[in-house]
Amino acid sequence: MLVDAAGSRGSLHGYFDMPESAGFAEIIASTATRQEIVKPTSVAGLDLITSGKADLDVDQLASGHAFNDLMEQAGKDYDMVIVAAPPVLESADVLTLAPAATLVMLVARARQTNAEQIVESVLRLSQVGRFPGGVVLNAV
Repeated sequence: MLVDAAGSRGSLHGYFDMPESAGFAEIIASTATRQEIVKPTSVAGLDLITSGKADLDVDQLASGHAFNDLMEQAGKDYDMVIVAAPPVLESADVLTLAPAATLVMLVARARQTNAEQIVESVLRLSQVGRFPGGVVLNAV
């Protein structure tokens, strides 16, 4: 399962030629159920939860159990759950999501992300008890 937790920056639905629809934000707001928002993609065995149409409420994300409940149930139903989140340095949401993750990976853009940004991202994640398992270099 792939979960687009990037809020208003969410774009994963576009890669699968799917319309933006109720998704992650609605799960967090408890206005939709997982069964209502999980959509199959054109890739066999890969389901998607889009970022959603509503604005993601960080307070609900931090205080509610919806994300942890989603991860627990998805972990039972899928071999792997990948949560695509906003950049660590641009959103406090990531620090709320990270503790529920089994593994955190940083994504760095070639010729754009510098070493200081990676170090700062690692420091912020360490404040919530998570250390990246690695760095993926994209746009090479």
